Amino acid sequence: MKNIVKKTFSGLLMFTLLFSSVNTGIFAEDSIDSDNNASCFYGMRGLEPEIEEPIIEKLPILNGSNSQIGDVYGVNAVTYPASKDISTSTYFPPIKSQGSVGSCSAFSAVYYQFTYEANKLNKRSSASLANQYSPQWAYYATYLEKENNMGVRYTDVYNFLKDHGALSMADNPYVSTFNAALPLVTDEAKMRDALKTRVSAVHTYSIPGNGTPITSCTDADLNEIKSLLNANKVVRASSTFNFDAVKTDNGSIYYRNKTSGSGHSFVIVGYNDNISYDVNKDGKIEAAEKGAFKVANSWGSSWGNNGYIWILYDALNNVSAISGSWEKNLDGDRQAAFAYEFANNNYTTIDVANYDVNFIAKCNFSSTQRNAPRISLGKSNGTGFSTYNTVHNGNFGTEKVSNFTLLFDYKPVEKGLEYDYTNTTWRVSLRNFDATRINDPAVSLIDNAGNTVKNMTRTSTASTRTYDCSINLVMGDLNYSGTVTSADMTRLNKYLSGEITFSNVQFFLADLNGDGAVNSKDLTRLMKILAGE
Repeated sequence: MKNIVKKTFSGLLMFTLLFSSVNTGIFAEDSIDSDNNASCFYGMRGLEPEIEEPIIEKLPILNGSNSQIGDVYGVNAVTYPASKDISTSTYFPPIKSQGSVGSCSAFSAVYYQFTYEANKLNKRSSASLANQYSPQWAYYATYLEKENNMGVRYTDVYNFLKDHGALSMADNPYVSTFNAALPLVTDEAKMRDALKTRVSAVHTYSIPGNGTPITSCTDADLNEIKSLLNANKVVRASSTFNFDAVKTDNGSIYYRNKTSGSGHSFVIVGYNDNISYDVNKDGKIEAAEKGAFKVANSWGSSWGNNGYIWILYDALNNVSAISGSWEKNLDGDRQAAFAYEFANNNYTTIDVANYDVNFIAKCNFSSTQRNAPRISLGKSNGTGFSTYNTVHNGNFGTEKVSNFTLLFDYKPVEKGLEYDYTNTTWRVSLRNFDATRINDPAVSLIDNAGNTVKNMTRTSTASTRTYDCSINLVMGDLNYSGTVTSADMTRLNKYLSGEITFSNVQFFLADLNGDGAVNSKDLTRLMKILAGE
């Protein structure tokens, strides 16, 4: 047996593949062109699996033993149950359709994975639209503008979730038809709120596909993915999604994937070692015909088994472990089920965290100023800059997008408010993907309530434009003027009377006695400062 390969990346991902498809009543696909851009094709009847007629009588089920779970997410040395189904969790959202939009990567990463992880983190049900995260923003923000209705790279979606988070279906409803205007989110309050919950890490895993590594439901090569599912992690995978399939009493079973120049992204939500299909039709169920993953797709609840299907473990092999020559009359070259553009089956999980947002970089672009900007954040307290590179790969072009705003949390370079409010230089560096110079956007440092701390000025005219601002605030300076005035007294009185709220930065500056609260004691201190005492 080959050992499972595991790679973990926090933050940026190394892959650059594209995955997306649409629901048009039949299978559809995306392809990769020579420029590494995705494009969508619809109505491809040849990609529809040949669904066989339902089996009248149930086939016998073999009883296999369970394997041992690996050391994943702190779960170790326990016996696997024969089945696991995350889709029944209150945190997992209901099946939805991506419609005719090539958004499968955004759907799998945002709607299914991020919704589940965020709700699990914050102990919320996914039943309401307010607790379901929309793929709309991430899709159009990472859209690769070359042809209409293209797909997006799932790595770009993850990076967008890492830098920006997501909006709910209630705040950013998903529209199932493609909008050539590439609509972006314009509500800055919602964008700031989205920064509070973001992807904190992305983990990639691999199951061997060459040869016949998986021979039964107890095969050790299944340990990693089973351990992830039993650790309650929704798993994203990609495939050419060109399967031979059958309808059974247990629902649609997909048992053989074929090569194609296209891909589709979806999530694995469980497994069942007792799902089986007599693939070679010899009248018995052998070990390699038993066991399947439960997959949640984004083609609506009328597709498959209420939006779900089963994919046999054996489908992960490039060479089937099922006996006989049953494949000789089937069309297409066999390909491992989750091995889109890879020799092995690759899949990903994410971690989500809540963030206490303080300082934010705000970049206002016009339609003539952007072609896939690359942005980095920096901060210096006089001892050299700490930097963080964002990855914003959306390529909107100049003809389809009007003015837009990007917000970035400075958390990766912050040391804490006690260090960052004084004698600090904040920096934004940006350039276009093609290294052309970006004309002067409006760049500013704001707080988590949207108040402008200071506008940034351009300090470099090179192709990589650099914008800096230096702040030297003082305690009690609630309007960021640099000095304490009567205006700050007025603001503090309004806060204490409940008329206004404070940002995290303002609360810190208002807590003059450092006791963790803002009250009349701080008002007394502010009065003494103004009186020169």
